[in-house]
Amino acid sequence: MAHALSFGLYSQINSAYTQVRISLEWFIFNYADLATLRSVLQRLGEFERVVSQPSESGIVRFATETPAVQIRDLVLNLPDGKPIVRIGDLTMQGGEHWLVRGPSGSGKSTFLRALAGLWRHGRGRSLSTSDRPCFCPSAAMFHPGRCVRR
Repeated sequence: MAHALSFGLYSQINSAYTQVRISLEWFIFNYADLATLRSVLQRLGEFERVVSQPSESGIVRFATETPAVQIRDLVLNLPDGKPIVRIGDLTMQGGEHWLVRGPSGSGKSTFLRALAGLWRHGRGRSLSTSDRPCFCPSAAMFHPGRCVRR
């Protein structure tokens, strides 16, 4: 058998093996990035599915021409139905600055999500210049060098 394998055939086998190994190495070296991409796409797909569903809860958003955000009888719940906070009636005029603060778990982020149309658990009405969902970051996003004045 040692004489059946010529040098040319050995070179072709070696070249083919090298090409297969290099092709497989791409997957090995990029596996983490591919897994991250897959998880991001799954989260975005779920986000799009949730946002595009009609509201099943009592929180209803309406578009209005007035440059204000009006909240009527807003109660925020956890997904299991347990109440978090009752906001009641509130009107925020265009150009006003508001600070939402409270202890951890009091419903601050949930309140902003409800205003943005991203939280559907609860009841009440929200009127604003747009009935489309929007993004509200949970972390403060201030430009470096700027300060917040009271």
